[in-house]
Amino acid sequence: MVMPAAPVPTGMKGSGDGPATEDADIILEALERFHACQEWQGVEDERLRSDIKFANGDARNTWQWDHGAYNRRTNGDDSIPCLTINNTRVHNDMVINDMTKSNFEPKVRPVGGKASYKSAEMMETLIRRTLGISNFSAHRRTVAEHQVDGGIGYMLLETEWVSHRSMDQDVFLRAAVDPTGVYLDPWIKEPDGRDAKFGFVFDKKSRREFNRRYPKWKNRVGDLC
Repeated sequence: MVMPAAPVPTGMKGSGDGPATEDADIILEALERFHACQEWQGVEDERLRSDIKFANGDARNTWQWDHGAYNRRTNGDDSIPCLTINNTRVHNDMVINDMTKSNFEPKVRPVGGKASYKSAEMMETLIRRTLGISNFSAHRRTVAEHQVDGGIGYMLLETEWVSHRSMDQDVFLRAAVDPTGVYLDPWIKEPDGRDAKFGFVFDKKSRREFNRRYPKWKNRVGDLC
């Protein structure tokens, strides 16, 4: 992702008790929050990538070898074999398989207010439909792989129009392609982040692709991060 190189101003409108309302203030508030997430999560993201690479290391990618040690052993006249026996992958797959084999059945209980058994049954039907059209089992395995290999995974709730002629939308559950592309409010208290006040989901793009898709912003942004 291409990020602004300029420092983020502080003390802007909307950074106090209430949310920002003007466009410029909203952008500055978003940048301030993004950099707060990046500062909090940056080191852990690097470790997460290293853990995922280590868990999927083999003799070809040499991800389980220190680069310096590998080069010293292979670049000399008397090269030394560098074997990779990945026992981590075997044990991780056992945990992931157990996680994905367990059944996931939504249960909605009518409790309080005007809730009824019929409304709860309808809600369960809608949830099951969402799981079905989302290919939930495949996305759930992807999240499990991120959790076991790297330490954290994210399931995203997304919507899409039913058709270009309809005002109706379908809801989908999809695994984040890259768990380091999700930033969550760093001041959360709950383990599952349910109390988060904001979050970011972003894709990383090369500068060439960014310039092609957004020519208006070509050469107006900072270095790749």
